[in-house]
Amino acid sequence: MNFTTVKCLNCRILNRIHEGVKEHMDLLISNVTIVTMDEAMTVLFGAHLGVTGTKISYLGKPAPQQTPRKIIDGTGMVLMPGLINCHTHLATSLLRGAAEDCGPGQWLEEYIFPRTDHMDARSARAGVQLALAECIRFGITSVSDLYSFPEVTAEA
Repeated sequence: MNFTTVKCLNCRILNRIHEGVKEHMDLLISNVTIVTMDEAMTVLFGAHLGVTGTKISYLGKPAPQQTPRKIIDGTGMVLMPGLINCHTHLATSLLRGAAEDCGPGQWLEEYIFPRTDHMDARSARAGVQLALAECIRFGITSVSDLYSFPEVTAEA
């Protein structure tokens, strides 16, 4: 994944700082707006985040002393924890746009349910893969899928 093309950079946990400091950090994201998840919900503008191995090794406004192996210019970008979608039907992403300008009852009864009755594991897999690609693109790191074909979703 090429992070320089991503407008929203994700990081698993911003408030756990790696205590051990190496001479070289692996990655530095510089001049980025960082949304932390500390108790005060602090937002740091023009900040730096360093990663060493799989851990955050630096988080702050001044540039770190360590020399990074790779630098990503985060100017104009936001670095924040991944989003969580707590209720989704991944396979039905294929049905997006099947009906418009009708109420939810009509939409479900006349357009969605008749189509989902014909969905099989193959079509569900395609819908799940499409939806998961969209999740990755938009920073969603966890989903709770509430639809048929759970084995297909788990495999995808």
